[in-house]
Amino acid sequence: MVGPINFSPRLSSFLLTWLGAAWLAFAIYWPALHGPFISDDQLFIVNNPWTATFSTENLLEMFHPWGEARAAANYAPLHLVASAVERQLFWDDTFGYHALNVLIHALNATLLASLLLASGLPRSFALFGGLFFLVHPANVEAVAWISQLKTNGALAFTLGALLSFLSHPRVATALFLAGLLTKASAAAALPMAAALAWSRRGQGSEGSASHSWRWLALWVLLLLLFALPYYMAIQTRGTVEVGAYDDLGVHVRTIASVGTHYLLMAYSGLGVAYQQEYPPVLSLLDPWWIASLPLAVFFCWRIWVALRRRSEEALYWIGAAAGFAPISQIFPFLHPVADRYLYFVLPGLIGGTLILLHQFLESRRASGLPDAWSPMGGWIAIAATAGVLVVFGFQSAGRAHLWSNSAYLLADSVKHFPEGRNAYYLQARQAAEQGDAENAVLLLRKAIELGGDRLHFDPVFRRIAQHPGFREISRDEAGRYIALVSSLVRPTQAELSSLAAAHLVRGEYEEAERALDAATQRGGTLQPELEIQLERLRAIRAARDAR
Repeated sequence: MVGPINFSPRLSSFLLTWLGAAWLAFAIYWPALHGPFISDDQLFIVNNPWTATFSTENLLEMFHPWGEARAAANYAPLHLVASAVERQLFWDDTFGYHALNVLIHALNATLLASLLLASGLPRSFALFGGLFFLVHPANVEAVAWISQLKTNGALAFTLGALLSFLSHPRVATALFLAGLLTKASAAAALPMAAALAWSRRGQGSEGSASHSWRWLALWVLLLLLFALPYYMAIQTRGTVEVGAYDDLGVHVRTIASVGTHYLLMAYSGLGVAYQQEYPPVLSLLDPWWIASLPLAVFFCWRIWVALRRRSEEALYWIGAAAGFAPISQIFPFLHPVADRYLYFVLPGLIGGTLILLHQFLESRRASGLPDAWSPMGGWIAIAATAGVLVVFGFQSAGRAHLWSNSAYLLADSVKHFPEGRNAYYLQARQAAEQGDAENAVLLLRKAIELGGDRLHFDPVFRRIAQHPGFREISRDEAGRYIALVSSLVRPTQAELSSLAAAHLVRGEYEEAERALDAATQRGGTLQPELEIQLERLRAIRAARDAR
């Protein structure tokens, strides 16, 4: 007979905290729990042949550094594995996908509170930090968007690796590797762990950092091994040419401006929106760029001071910087400001700010100054923090509602960016529905100039399919896709299939047949369908040649 399971007080406290965080998170995200698959969900789940069945062949392909299963500009095999498991468990019922994301988000809030507590913050500070992260409105996108399992999953591995690094380095190393294979943002754990080891150096007690540097060397090796397939994926599928960035000044100002936007979102909850669209910063007088200068000085100063004092404050500021680096536009991509990208930056900002605040209050007490917490100051502080959490909670619930319908998300984007690509796209749809082909073509061109990707494949544009301007747009877009795939060293079977479709749009039947033939020669899960398409195309070509 098996006796009762005994939980340690620390584990029991953690599980109870997670349970409470999950209850609150489900209350906030309830409007989104039955929301549909949206955008990238189609790529990773609905139309992904590699996650449709859980087999050894598919599993090996997911982990292949240059395999067919890579989705978009990513090498994230554990995310694909998780998506495959989800499909076997939940099929088309989106509630299960959403519920899992919410549970992991609650876990991340609990892990963050635990890390803050381990850094020496009082329990009240640590609890506030975890709650602030839990209810923050910018995190809604990373939680309510099904395919962002990669983001909240990678952060869970990252926080777990940091919590266990000093006491259980083998476990921490496994978690670090799992984080990398879920999303590359988990690389932020490396400089954070180095800062942690530095702050604990020479303590000599159990769980100290005195023997941690060899583990960090292993982490560096793992990161380098991971970086090769990831870098190739980014170079061939991720970065884009931004003409304005040919000017180094514009590039630097844009990076700085992006950072300021994220800081505003992090500390105030303002500026959150679906598919944000900010152009490169051309002017030296741009306020976002100017505001970044003192902020950058402050960050560098706090990191320097914290490292010199061996304070764990450095761990958090460095973590925020490391979380920002991949989205900063150092490697350009379209629309770098997005709510979900703050998910990896926010824990560092929370931790650094709370430690700095705690140090300030402690210094006041040490100097004999009046205690800011008592008696009236304490009540004011409690009311203020509670007010922030309540406001953020209601704001997050409102944003979660947007994820119950893709039309709500587009409306949110248009509301915040009335001259953005989504605004022009919706206007183009309306013009096409009304038979106004000239205006629809004009608006489509504006959307495409702002980064719209193959928007003209929307079925509504069939009404203007014969308009010369629309046919030119289709040919141009198909030509750009052909150039992209042709530049790839090893295009996937799916990319070769899309290449054939692009050639057909341009009326290039011979090239389309070659692309389909290459796709069938490559082999993969699309094989039966592509063989049928190839036979049909050959029959069409034979009929055309016979005329």
